[in-house]
Amino acid sequence: MSIFLKAVNIRELEFTDGVDWTSNPIWEPVKTAISNMSLTRLSLRIISESAEVVPQLQAQPGLEHLELWTAARLWDLKETDIPRLRSLSATLQDAATIVPGRPVEELHLALGLREHRLDEQLVQKLSLSSGPITKLVTRLRCPQGQDVVRHTLQVLAHHLPQLRHLTLDVGGVLSGRVLLDEIPAFRFLRSVKFLNADLHHPSDSGDDASRDASGALAGLDNSGDDRIVAQIPEFDDWKDLVQRLGEKCPLLVDIAYMPLPHCCCSSCVARALG
Repeated sequence: MSIFLKAVNIRELEFTDGVDWTSNPIWEPVKTAISNMSLTRLSLRIISESAEVVPQLQAQPGLEHLELWTAARLWDLKETDIPRLRSLSATLQDAATIVPGRPVEELHLALGLREHRLDEQLVQKLSLSSGPITKLVTRLRCPQGQDVVRHTLQVLAHHLPQLRHLTLDVGGVLSGRVLLDEIPAFRFLRSVKFLNADLHHPSDSGDDASRDASGALAGLDNSGDDRIVAQIPEFDDWKDLVQRLGEKCPLLVDIAYMPLPHCCCSSCVARALG
C-alpha cells in the first residue's frame, strides 16, 4: 500500500476483481491515491450499491478509456466531468448516464441482471454522444425468439446511425432472413461480427421461425435467389449468408461469425432436447 500511494505516475489502472469501498477501510487510501493520479485508462468493478465512485471520476479530466461495472450511483456526475472519454465499457443503464455530451466513439455494452433486451429510451440517450459512436459491442441473452434480434438491430440502426463496427455476442440462434432484413439499415457499417451464434435451420420449429420466414419476404428482391436463406441448414451455410449480405451492403467489407460452442441456459437446453 505504501508503494501504491506513491505511484502517482500511473496512467493505466485496472482492478481485476470487485472492490468494496464501503465496508472495507483498506480501500480508503486507494481512493485517495486514484484521485491523485492522472489516468488515461481505468478499469473498475464496484460491488457495493452504496459506494461512491463519482469523486474518483471527477478527478480524472484526462481519462479516455473507462471500464466501469458498478451498482454505485452516478447521478452526481456533471457534464464537465471526464470530458475526453472516447471508450466506455459499462451496463446500458450506466452508459446512458455517462455518454451524453462526451466524445464516446467506442462502446461495450452489457445488459443489467433484469434486462433481456435493449431499452430504446436508454439507447436514445447514447445518441447524445458528441463522438459519434462508431463501434459497438454488446451481448444478447440467448434470444428465445428472433423478435429480440430484430428489435436490437432496429433500435441500434435508428439511434446510432453512424455505426461502422458492430459485434453481437448472441449466445443463441439467428435467423438469416432477419439479418438480411435489418443489417442493410446500417448505412455506414464496415464490419459486423456474430459471436456464439448458430443459424436457424429447418429442424427448428415454432411460431418465431414462421413469422421470420413470412415477414422478411418483403425486404428481399425479386431476383429469385432469396432461396439461399429461405432454409439455411445450420451454420455451415454462413458462407452463403455472408455472400448475400455482401451483395446487399457494398460497404460491408468484414463479416465474421463464430458458431455457438455450447450453451447451458434453459432455452438452449430445451431446444437441444427437442
